Amino acid sequence: MNGGSGIDQFRFLKAVDSTLAAPDQILDFVGGQDCIHLRQIDANTSQSDDQAFRYVTSFGPHAGEVMVASAGGDQYQVRGDINGDGTADFAIDVTSVSAPAANWFLL
Repeated sequence: MNGGSGIDQFRFLKAVDSTLAAPDQILDFVGGQDCIHLRQIDANTSQSDDQAFRYVTSFGPHAGEVMVASAGGDQYQVRGDINGDGTADFAIDVTSVSAPAANWFLL
């Protein structure tokens, strides 16, 4: 995905739409300006209703965590755990000159 110039929101509706095997790609993300919108994804599938994600620097044994891993240079991978097993259930590849931060997200 390319957002173009200006402020962009990249919206994700379902975890199954951007898997580890076939992640969506954001090619021109600008931290502090653009955002990755994850509010439509239920962060904890073991609970009723819709829970929000928490931004973390590494996964623990808790559902509802989202983190960013470096893939080298200006390449990153956003990873989310929705079942609490400490591994990613969805992924989004991001190209950004900005360092990862909590302000990348609408959770």
